[in-house]
Amino acid sequence: MRKYFLALTLIITGIGLLVYNYFANSHTAYTETIFSNEAKTFEKNFDTYLSSVENNIRSLQQNFHKVDKIRDTTYIRDYLFPFLEKDPYLISIALVNDSNKLVIKKEEKSIVLAIDSTNKMDVVKWQRFENKKLISTWQESFEREINKTPWYVELKNTPNQIQWLLRINSVQNKKVSNSELFYAGYSYYSDSAQNLILFQFSRDELLKNFNIDLEKMPINFLIKSNKDKIIDLTNLKVDNDSLHISKTNHFKKFDKIKSGTFSFNFKNETYWNSFKRYAKETGIQYFLFTIPEKSLKSLTKNENSEWVNKFAFFLILFGCAILLIRKRFFYSPSKRIKIPPVKEILTEDENRYLEFKSSARWDYRQEKTNPELEKVILKTLAAFGNTDGGILLIGVDDDKNIIGLENDFKTLKRSTADYYEIHLRNILHNNMGVKYVSKNIRMQFETCDNQHMICAIKVLTADEPIYLKFKNKNGQTEEKFFVRSGNSSQEITSIAEINDYINSRFNI
Repeated sequence: MRKYFLALTLIITGIGLLVYNYFANSHTAYTETIFSNEAKTFEKNFDTYLSSVENNIRSLQQNFHKVDKIRDTTYIRDYLFPFLEKDPYLISIALVNDSNKLVIKKEEKSIVLAIDSTNKMDVVKWQRFENKKLISTWQESFEREINKTPWYVELKNTPNQIQWLLRINSVQNKKVSNSELFYAGYSYYSDSAQNLILFQFSRDELLKNFNIDLEKMPINFLIKSNKDKIIDLTNLKVDNDSLHISKTNHFKKFDKIKSGTFSFNFKNETYWNSFKRYAKETGIQYFLFTIPEKSLKSLTKNENSEWVNKFAFFLILFGCAILLIRKRFFYSPSKRIKIPPVKEILTEDENRYLEFKSSARWDYRQEKTNPELEKVILKTLAAFGNTDGGILLIGVDDDKNIIGLENDFKTLKRSTADYYEIHLRNILHNNMGVKYVSKNIRMQFETCDNQHMICAIKVLTADEPIYLKFKNKNGQTEEKFFVRSGNSSQEITSIAEINDYINSRFNI
C-alpha cells in the first residue's frame, strides 16, 4: 500500500504541474504589461534606495552635529562601524569639516579608518580594525589635497542638496575599480562650520538590488542630476550615438508629466521606457529606464516554464519506476529498530535507555521459578515505551556479568529459545496488545562467548500511553502506569500526575 501511495502521489503531482504550467502560459501576455511590471519593480527598488540615502544623511547630521565629534574614536567604533556594515551597498563614508576629516571604509572582513585634522589634507593616517580591534596602522600621501578636488569644491558650493557623482578619481578606496564607483554627497552647516558627507556605493550591488542583470537583458538606466549631469549606471558612459539622441528627443515630449512609460521606434526596433521626476532635495531631476522590446518578448512566457515541465516529467517517470520496484523494498526493517550486538550494548552501564535483568522466570535468590519476575519484565518494557524507548537484556546481572537463559529455559515445557520467545510474546500480547508489540517491540537471541544465550528486547517510543493490568492481593485487577526515571522504572500512582505526564508526553 505504501508503495502505491508514494507512486500515485508523484504521478499526480507531476500531472498537476504540467496542467498548471499549461494554463499559466496559455494567456496572452502583452508587451506593455510586461514592461509596466518590470518598471514598477525597478521604481520601487530605486525609491527605497533614495529614501535610505536620505535617512542615512539625516542620521549622520544628527549624530555628528558637533565639529569635534569626528575625533571621538570610541563613538565612531560604536556607531559608524555597525552603520557601515549593515548596508551591503555602502563601501565607504567620508565626513569632512573645517577642523577634521574622517574616512571609514570596508575592505574584505575589516574596517579601515582615518581620522585627522585638515591642516595637512594631503596626508592620511589609516587604522585597520577587525571585530572593532585595532590590528595595523600606516600613513598615506596623496598627490593633491582633498580640498582641491572637484567633488569637494562642488559639494561646498551646493549646501543642503544631495549631489550624485560617478567615476570620479577616488582618494579613499583605490582597491575598487572605477567601474564600481558611485557617490552621493551632501554638505550642511553645523556648529558654525560647513560639514561634508560623502557616501561611496558598490555599483554592481546596487544593480543587483534594482533587479538589473545586464548579462540576461540589455537594460539601460540613467539618472540626471540637478547639476544637469547624465549618470549612466548600466553603460558607465553617456551614449552620444544616434540611439541616445533619439531617446532624449522622445523623452522631451513628456516634460510636463511627472512619471510614466512610453515607447519609440528606432532603426526598425522598439524601445520601452519608464521615467520619474523627483524633488530638488533628492539631487536627481529624473531617471530613465529603457528595455528593448525584443528582450521583453523573452519574458512573455514564464522563465521557469521549461524547468517546471522537466521537473513534472521527472516526477511522473519516477512514480512509474516505483511501481516496478519490488514491494518488499518499502517494508525493509527500520534501522532504528535494529538491535546492536550484546557486547556493544554492554560497553554502557544501566541508564535511562538500558536495563539488565538476570532472568524472566528463575529466581536466583529463592532458587525456584517465580512468575512475579515476569511482571518486572513487563514493567521495564512498559516504562521504556511510555518514555523514550530503550533496550532490555535478559540473562545479564546488574554488574554486567553474562549469566544466560539456561535456567529460564528449564522452567518451560521446552528448553529452547523459540519456545521462550513465544512465551514472552504471549505475555506481552496479553498485557500490551498485539498491535503495539508487533509495531514497537523487537526481540532477538544471541549466544555470547559460545556459551550463554542472551535475550535482547528493544522497545520503541509508544504513540499512546501503555497501562499494565496486575491483580492485587485481593484478586482485583488494577491498572498501573510506569515510566523511566534515570536507570530505573518507576510507577506513577497519582491520577493527576499521570494525566499531566500523558498530556505533555503524548499531546493528548
